[in-house]
Amino acid sequence: MPAALEQGHIEVCLGGLAHTAKFIDKGAPLKVLLPLNNDGDALVVKKGMPVGSWKEFVQYVKGSPRPIRVGYKAPMAVAYMIFIRALDEEGIRYGQEPTGPDGRPVQVITVNLHGLKNALPSLEAGVVDAVVVNEPMVSILEHKGVGKKVADLAELPPYPKWKGHPCCVVAANEKALKEKPGIIKSLLKAIIAGSELIKKNLDLAFKAEARWTKTPPEVGRKSILNVDYISRPDKKWLKGVRTWVELMQSSGHFKKTLKGKAPDEVEKEILDLKLANEAMKELSLKAL
Repeated sequence: MPAALEQGHIEVCLGGLAHTAKFIDKGAPLKVLLPLNNDGDALVVKKGMPVGSWKEFVQYVKGSPRPIRVGYKAPMAVAYMIFIRALDEEGIRYGQEPTGPDGRPVQVITVNLHGLKNALPSLEAGVVDAVVVNEPMVSILEHKGVGKKVADLAELPPYPKWKGHPCCVVAANEKALKEKPGIIKSLLKAIIAGSELIKKNLDLAFKAEARWTKTPPEVGRKSILNVDYISRPDKKWLKGVRTWVELMQSSGHFKKTLKGKAPDEVEKEILDLKLANEAMKELSLKAL
């Protein structure tokens, strides 16, 4: 979605924080305006794998005679970035090939599934042994009996680093922000109101989720409860953004305009919360 934003096909998008930041690093004139949700990512293993927790998964991987294949949506996906950091913490060797750069065999082979839609068929066909994905795919896999959730990625080591980690955001290109601030603020008001409504009326949220994703109602009832829908760029969310910026910087994801910059400098480059704060003030909601 940030790609379409950069190319001018759209003026506002709902997309991942990390992906949007990556485009800004490349020089795209974009700004993050508002948070949408936190958490909602999980490790799902194939049916029959004898593990029921992250600790048991780690033990299983270390005791396996062959590498465990774990699929992920995309290299910039939140779930993938958290997962490989957790593997580092556990001392588990991983890579996209059976043998690592040091010549030693890896214990986890990471498989790029090139999109969330490929998680179900890949797990079902045995192409991978597990996947790290976001909702509602987590609940869909369990509902279809293809896999079982064994860990929320927010709980992975080093805990509680990933607790409340930012996921999706609202972003816009700077041209639209300059030319249509009133229209964009009105859109932000609608999104904020929707987030508030989710918290107050879960039944309405369940029905809307089922219509939007075209999944059975029971899937929505599980997935919505696993995601923290937010709309206020408060101190807690900003702390999560800081963690994410530090992760991307230390992982070498910033290669151009944001490379080597301090976290507060990066945040000034990627965030523009002015319209969000104005929208919340006009809606009589507390912002920062």
